[in-house]
Amino acid sequence: MNGDLNNRREPSIVPPMSLERILVVDDDPLVRRTLAELLRRLGFVTLDAGNISGAETTLATEKVDLVFADVGLPDGSGEDLLARIASNQDAPLMVMMTGQG
Repeated sequence: MNGDLNNRREPSIVPPMSLERILVVDDDPLVRRTLAELLRRLGFVTLDAGNISGAETTLATEKVDLVFADVGLPDGSGEDLLARIASNQDAPLMVMMTGQG
């Protein structure tokens, strides 16, 4: 029986509903790369952008299920990005984040 426990595979964190592809939008390269790498290690496919323009380009060419967006971006706010993509019928889920108090 102990052999069975040792041979078990870790369950995937990716939920059964399709949340496989995640876009990380943050102007801080360290935050962006660190979050993207953590998500990759958890089994997600990650894409990243440093601003709204880059995020919009990615969203126009890639299927994305979830977006993590910084509130403060150099070309607007994450809320601006949310407003722009929320009207799309196939809009991804969004999580807003900030490093500011």
